[in-house]
Amino acid sequence: KNSSPEIKNCFITSNSSGSSVYGGGIYVYNANSSGVVQLLNCLITGNSAVQYGGGIYAWMGTNCLLDIEGCLISNNIVNPSVVTETCYGGGVFVSGNSLLKYCNIRNNICHGGSAFSNDQSAYGGGIFSQISSENLQNCIIMNNTTVTTGSGISYADGGGIELTGSGTLWATNSVIGSNIASASGSWGAVINGGGISIASGSTGAFVNCTFAYNNPEGLNSAVTNFL
Repeated sequence: KNSSPEIKNCFITSNSSGSSVYGGGIYVYNANSSGVVQLLNCLITGNSAVQYGGGIYAWMGTNCLLDIEGCLISNNIVNPSVVTETCYGGGVFVSGNSLLKYCNIRNNICHGGSAFSNDQSAYGGGIFSQISSENLQNCIIMNNTTVTTGSGISYADGGGIELTGSGTLWATNSVIGSNIASASGSWGAVINGGGISIASGSTGAFVNCTFAYNNPEGLNSAVTNFL
C-alpha cells in the first residue's frame, strides 16, 4: 500500500481474496503516492477474487504507473461462487495508468451473477481498466470471458478488455483473439465487445493489431482510431 515494489521472476498461484473482495493474487493501493509498481517476468495463475481483479487489483494514484512486462496472467477468476451481482476484471483490474509489454493474458473469467432477482453485470474478462491511460505493446489477449447469468437484466462487456471512465487505450502489435462476452437474464441481456469494449467517454487507438474469432464482435467502441 502506497509503495513502489518490483516483483520479478515470481510464481503467484492458487491465492484468494478471502473475506476481501479485491485482488486474488496481487493487491496494490497507491492512491496517495507516486512511483512505479513493476511486475517483471511473473506467472500469475489460478487466483480468485470475490468482485475485483482475480489475478491483480491495482488502484493507482494520478502520478503512479502499473508496469507489467513479460508476464503470463492466466486462469484467474472473479466471483467463482457466483454470489456477486457486479464484477470487474477476471485477470486484471486497474484504475489509473498502466503499461503492459510482452504479456500473455489468457483464460481468465469475470462471472457476474447471484441468486438475487436483480440485474447482473460482468466487465472485463481479461482486463478491466478505468480512469487511465492503458498502453498495450506486443501483448496477447486470448480466450478470456465475461459471463453473466441470473434474474433481472444481464450485462456482459469486454470479453478481453473493458475500458471505461474517460480512459484511453493505446494498443500496438497485439493480438486480441477468441474472447467471449456472454449474458443471459430473465429480463433480457446486453452484450458489448467480445474482444474489447470501450465505453462512451473513453477512446482507443490501435496500431498493427489483430482481432480474430472474438464473440460477439472484436470491438465495440464509441470512438476508435486504427492507425
